[in-house]
Amino acid sequence: MDVRGTPAYRAGDAEEGGAEAGDRAVGPDGDLPAGHRCWCAGHRRSPLVLSSAHSGTLLPARFLATVRVEAAQLHALSDGPVDRLLGFAREDGITLVTGVYGRAVIDLNRRASELFPALLQSPEKRGLDVSPKVRAGLGLIPTRVGGVDIYARRLSDAEVAWRRDHIHAPFHAALEECAAANVATHGQSLLLDCHSMPSAVAGPPHRRIDAVLGDLHGRSAAPGLTARAAAVLRDLGLRVALNDPYAGGHITERHGRPAIGRSALQIELRRDLFMDERTHRLTAGADALSRALRSLVLQLEKVLLEGCAGRGVQAPFETGEPLPVVDAA
Repeated sequence: MDVRGTPAYRAGDAEEGGAEAGDRAVGPDGDLPAGHRCWCAGHRRSPLVLSSAHSGTLLPARFLATVRVEAAQLHALSDGPVDRLLGFAREDGITLVTGVYGRAVIDLNRRASELFPALLQSPEKRGLDVSPKVRAGLGLIPTRVGGVDIYARRLSDAEVAWRRDHIHAPFHAALEECAAANVATHGQSLLLDCHSMPSAVAGPPHRRIDAVLGDLHGRSAAPGLTARAAAVLRDLGLRVALNDPYAGGHITERHGRPAIGRSALQIELRRDLFMDERTHRLTAGADALSRALRSLVLQLEKVLLEGCAGRGVQAPFETGEPLPVVDAA
């Protein structure tokens, strides 16, 4: 198996637009980095938190030793460089939490119990949630990519525990801590969980959806926040859908508790707006989409700071003619 001759492989390391300088050197597995990065602004605290769970690319050696496919094939499971669309966060004083490891290693947007029994050496010891996503090979530990089985053997309890304890649990703990701090400071918090979707699922080319907002059908975010987000994106020229085909995953489910001031909203961005879907390299459209996201974030921040998130700001979804798509040039 070709893993570039290194103790761990990071998709994009040898390509333009790959990992940042200083972020590539990975020692023995005992020296592996934490499972997430968290950038917090020291000069101010925004009531918003941004997350990009599926932009990580690191595939550690202990993981690569268990798989039967080439490391580069696993690249297809990721969201691509969504985190780089959020580069404005630090400058604007907004906390950004991003995944470090590839989604193939562990999916941060799945419950810890969503595991495929046949992958485990001792499944009888676990209370597993064999959800439709798990059966499709997209559980906590993905088992298939491109119609091919990923693993050459079953995983031990220790192997699964390392991924959950070192990567999954700390990521969610960071989001919990950020939300608690925001509520303590502002009385409320909003997590904007950012993902990308294949262009093929966004509809026919002449009417493709550019962004899907997911609030678990009204359960994970205050109604005013979802409505305002849709209105802002439409004003920026994006076609927007709500909860279809993506209503939100474990991140919005776990961290979206609007009754106690903690909202979570998922956004799925159409990949061909900002990246080459084959290579995952950013395209010229990335700058325009990043600016649109910054406008969205600042508008949502304004809503939160004004304390009007629960006033039910109304913005009809999918009514009338859609606005033109943001120019990707």
